[in-house]
Formats: sequence, C-alpha cells, structure tokens
Amino acid sequence: RMPDSDSAKRYLEQACPKYKKNNIGEANCYYLLGDVWFNKQDFKNAKKYYIKAIDSSQKRKKYILGIANSKARLADMYSLQKNFNEAIELYQDAKNLYNKVGNIHGDAACLGGLGSISFQLGQFPSLVQRFHLREAEKSFKESISLYEKIFNKYEQIGVLNMLAYIYLMRRENEEARNTLRKCVNVALEVKSDMSGLDN
Repeated sequence: RMPDSDSAKRYLEQACPKYKKNNIGEANCYYLLGDVWFNKQDFKNAKKYYIKAIDSSQKRKKYILGIANSKARLADMYSLQKNFNEAIELYQDAKNLYNKVGNIHGDAACLGGLGSISFQLGQFPSLVQRFHLREAEKSFKESISLYEKIFNKYEQIGVLNMLAYIYLMRRENEEARNTLRKCVNVALEVKSDMSGLDN
C-alpha cells in the first residue's frame, strides 16, 4: 500500500538530512517533498522545496536533470496559478536543459505545458488570439511527435484532445475529426496494452 501524503512527507523530511553529502539524493528528496505540497495545492511550500531542489542540484556535481525537473514543476505550478509569463520562462529553461541531457519525455512535457498556456491565452477574444492558437498547435504537434518517438502513448491522448479542440475552435472540421480519430485509436491501444499486462 502506498503511504498517504502526510506519511510520505514525514519519511521525506527524515530522509533529506541524510543526503547532505549526496547532492543528487538531496535534490531528489526535496523535489519529492515539493510534489507532496504541490498535490496538497500548498503552492507556497511546494515552491520552497522545488527551489531547495534546484539549489541542491547545483552543488558539487551539477545535476542538470534535477534542475530541469524542478523548473518544469515550478512552471506547472505557475501555469495553474495563471502566472503565464513566469511559467513560460521556466518551461523554456527546463526544455533547454532536457535537450542538453537528451531527455525526450521532459522536452515533450514542456512543449505540452507551453501549448496549454498558448491554448488558454487563445480563449480570449483579442487581436492576438489566432497567434496564440497557432503557437499552441505548433507546441502540441511537436510534443506528440516526441511522445511518438519514445512510444509514450498515454501522454499523447491529452495532447491530441487539446489539438482537436483547437481545430474545432477554428472550424477546421476535417482536421478535428482526423485528430479525434487518432486520439481514440491511441486510447484503445493504451487500453489493449493495459489489458495485456493483466493477463
């Protein structure tokens, strides 16, 4: 049985000091504590621990993946709070770091996050609405392409759904139908894969 969030928080708070001489372990510990607070929607404490994770990642042996992961989660947090400028900057920083270490999944997730922000900005009637929707479409397509590259079907589903919605908003009905059809097919493949694991 998985521990509840309060138990997880206690274990991690006890574990983090034990990693003082291992900055990678310490960074991962702080990152997980940030996630515990993030899931509780206590963003003040989540931010505190993600920043601690970044600081630990920069000690001694530089842990680039740790910095990227924490920046991406901070970006997720700012995006939820509608602080889009901060979120965009952090997603871009994280994406560059993921590229540096060849982490395709992280790269794809950041593109999805950037696409989601552009999509939200494209919801409001304005002179730049079409620009934001084009940016969202571009980011979502790149994200899907990367997920396909690493055979990550599950993550594609949400991104394909958002992409289809953009086409519907623009009344590009054929593109919307094709994208939704692909979304359904991928979802069925995921269901089939999961059924195979149970047998």
